[in-house]
Amino acid sequence: MARDTNTSVTRESANFEIREWAPERASLTTLALILLGAAIAANAGTKAQSEKQPPSAAAETKANAAKGEASGDAANGKQLFRKYGCYECHGTEGNGGTGPRINQPSLSNAAIIVYVRHPSGQMPPYTTDVLTDDQLADICAYIKSIPPPRPASSIALLE
Repeated sequence: MARDTNTSVTRESANFEIREWAPERASLTTLALILLGAAIAANAGTKAQSEKQPPSAAAETKANAAKGEASGDAANGKQLFRKYGCYECHGTEGNGGTGPRINQPSLSNAAIIVYVRHPSGQMPPYTTDVLTDDQLADICAYIKSIPPPRPASSIALLE
């Protein structure tokens, strides 16, 4: 058996060790490829999200919302609230359900419009293709027109 001058192992055992090492290198390579694929997929998902609403449309929505408080029609807002399914998550009078309570909001119409256009959490975005700013102003007028719920202290059965 010939000895390698740089190591204390024989060439036969070195070949054996390389064969043993090859599967470990292959698994590291596989892991690296999986991570690379995941990174590419995540980047593609982010790109697809940004393509849904281009930055110029987002800037336009914020600019429209910043123009000031548009007064809306509460009666039309109530119809739109039901037509577009807002009640399904927020309740028929905005008292909440699977979504948060939204009646008597402390936010301005502009802030509500920006949030509806770019929500966080599970709420779907309502772009200008779905609801115009005027329609959202009507919905804001409706939810602001809903009287607050009675305080629990006014309910005799709860005392």
